Amino acid sequence: GWSGGGCSGTGTCSVTVSAATTVTATFTLLPVTLTVATAGNGTGSVAGTGISCPGDCTETVAPGTVIALTATPGAGSNFTGWSGGGCSGTGVCNVTVNAATSVTATFTLQTFTLTITRSGVGTGTVTSSPAGIACGATCASVFNFGTVVALTASPAIGSTFTGWSGGGCSGTGSCNVTMSAAATVNAAFAIATNPPGAPTSVSATAGNALALVSFAAPLSDGGSPVTSYTATCGAANPVSGATSPITVTGLANGVAVTCTVTATNINGTGPGASSNSVTPSAGAAIALSSVVSRKSHAAAGNQDLTVAFATPLAGLITVEPRTNTGGHTLRLTFNVPVNSVGTATVTDGTNAIGTASASSDGSNVVTVTLTGVPDNRRAQVSVNNVNGSFLAQANIGFLVGDVTGNGKVNATDLSAIKARSGQSATTAAIYDIKGSGTVDITDVAAAKARSGQRLP
Repeated sequence: GWSGGGCSGTGTCSVTVSAATTVTATFTLLPVTLTVATAGNGTGSVAGTGISCPGDCTETVAPGTVIALTATPGAGSNFTGWSGGGCSGTGVCNVTVNAATSVTATFTLQTFTLTITRSGVGTGTVTSSPAGIACGATCASVFNFGTVVALTASPAIGSTFTGWSGGGCSGTGSCNVTMSAAATVNAAFAIATNPPGAPTSVSATAGNALALVSFAAPLSDGGSPVTSYTATCGAANPVSGATSPITVTGLANGVAVTCTVTATNINGTGPGASSNSVTPSAGAAIALSSVVSRKSHAAAGNQDLTVAFATPLAGLITVEPRTNTGGHTLRLTFNVPVNSVGTATVTDGTNAIGTASASSDGSNVVTVTLTGVPDNRRAQVSVNNVNGSFLAQANIGFLVGDVTGNGKVNATDLSAIKARSGQSATTAAIYDIKGSGTVDITDVAAAKARSGQRLP
């Protein structure tokens, strides 16, 4: 404001000069503000004259004021540097505040390495949540301070997980490691010593003085592969086998029995599972239950195509689109055990179009091997005198590349095969027409070479 000459305040100063007069105008500096902020995934604080941030992060001062700022990281954090106000690095930040100024202190979380080791004569893997550990292959990973890493141990088949050590973990339950320093956790695996569980889906079908017992694998193999199954029906001697079904003979016709199946591995025999009750009979009628066309697909193993075997030969029959290299194999499943196979033929309905041979392993399945059957043909496969008198017949078409099964090879088939390129035959068997185990360009080429062909 004004002083002297009769003036005051900050308005206009009007001076009537009637003698020597002195007027003074007084000016003061406007205040300016320093603002401090923190950044990064860590924690910390900043202190200086009038500053205690977080909490009090601003200070208003006269221009030209110098404020010294000091950064202090929180637990598990590092101070990584200043920005703004002419400051950088990690030392003291001396800010000369001549105008509104902002300074940022960045704090980052410390990181530590979690290492997994495995011990014992068994095998298994360890994984983590959050992701990072997949040991097996990746047995060390870096995590932020304070992260709780949940570890899961998964024993391999034939092994069992026996416990944790290190990182504050023990026992066989969950292992949660809070990362505050580098840590090492060991997972111990031993050879499993449990027998398998009970077989599943056990059922029995009566025959003449026998029962055909079918089943599926146990839900648990006890950590070691199942080596055999044993079926026991009534007072008959137990019968063992490697796969389903098992035929139990020596039963009395007209006497109802229930069958029990157990599974065995190197550690012993597990509990049994029972079937339905069946009554063997000399007059048990035989019938054809199902037919599949089986092909080998290299590492993908055997894959079956279900055949609508009762469709008339001249009708819209099931088409086998996979290569005929090495012949074809049909598996005919009956409702009762097969004790007499009979003879097999393959014709076009009238004339022979190749050679057929039939065999059985004593179960309810007859395997028919076809050789010399040309591609692009309708075929009637017959097995005569099964169990002495039954005639089993299945009608099927052979046309390499007809994956859509409409009796012709065209662009639709090529597109269908291309769309499944790279897929395993375990899920796309009919498109793997060359039988390599994986759908690829050779399958497309094989179908393309037959484009335009039709079943007669």
